[in-house]
Amino acid sequence: MDVYGNEIGFEGDQGYHTNCSTLEDCSIRTNTPGYTPPACSSINQAFPNPFNTITNINFTLAQSLEMTLKIFDMDMNEIKIIDEGYKNPGVYLISWDGTHQDGSIVEDGYYRIILNDLDEDSECYYNIKKDSNSTYYNYGCTDELACNYDPEAIIGDNSCEWAQENFDCYGNFNGITETDESGNYNIDESDPFDWCEFEFNSSDTGFGLNPAYPNPLASQEWGPFGQSYQLCYQFSTPYDPTWSNLNNLNIDIINNEGQSIYNYNDNYANGQTAICAYIPVADIEIIENSTIYRMVMTSGDFECHGDIQFNQ
Repeated sequence: MDVYGNEIGFEGDQGYHTNCSTLEDCSIRTNTPGYTPPACSSINQAFPNPFNTITNINFTLAQSLEMTLKIFDMDMNEIKIIDEGYKNPGVYLISWDGTHQDGSIVEDGYYRIILNDLDEDSECYYNIKKDSNSTYYNYGCTDELACNYDPEAIIGDNSCEWAQENFDCYGNFNGITETDESGNYNIDESDPFDWCEFEFNSSDTGFGLNPAYPNPLASQEWGPFGQSYQLCYQFSTPYDPTWSNLNNLNIDIINNEGQSIYNYNDNYANGQTAICAYIPVADIEIIENSTIYRMVMTSGDFECHGDIQFNQ
């Protein structure tokens, strides 16, 4: 029993408890749609439990207050202050590494987390168990962008693996949405300027650049062009039936250093055009069996681009 007469220990009641009234209807009020800030303060979870090296403690504060979050042993001896100070309403996450205040490791056994409101002298508590034989060590990849991200891992162990640039975790090419508008690789942003699709052979023409095909490309022998990549694409400019207002158009394929390996220029572009180009293998620098280039179309103030993958 603790000083309040409650049974303590992981083998007893594992949930949260309190000697204040705010938690009596906590589960009902916090499930009310649209109710914010949180309806009550509580320790929501400690995970994993039992734990070996570290446990993650999730707690909620319903109002701004001076608080402490402490660890006690079964005899209600204070082990460690793991968080304290003035905090705003919200949900918080903090870890305890199973150590005393001086950094020494605690013995295996049962412990109690107590969330204390210093202003109202009320508290919530949650029971946990330290077990050195627990097989759950909480180690793993903690980077959410990694292919092998482990949402249950708390401690990073340098095991993270990331997809190759412009590919997803399954090896699928996704470079068309993996570069920013400056051509820089950015896994966090999709490029809204990639390609500018239009309906080919339609009467309603404007500026546009359809995705090049095939994509990815593989080289082969193309008669007089030798070992080359065949790349087909369609572009569109405003059509003038009188041919008095024509468009100056430029299309380049560039590498990540901005160097052009293919250029098409038309000073008399008018309407829609389909082209198949042949790019010599010698002009493409292949890195690790494939590489990404960018097709860029400009005409006056109009600019559009999309990414192309060249394979060996």
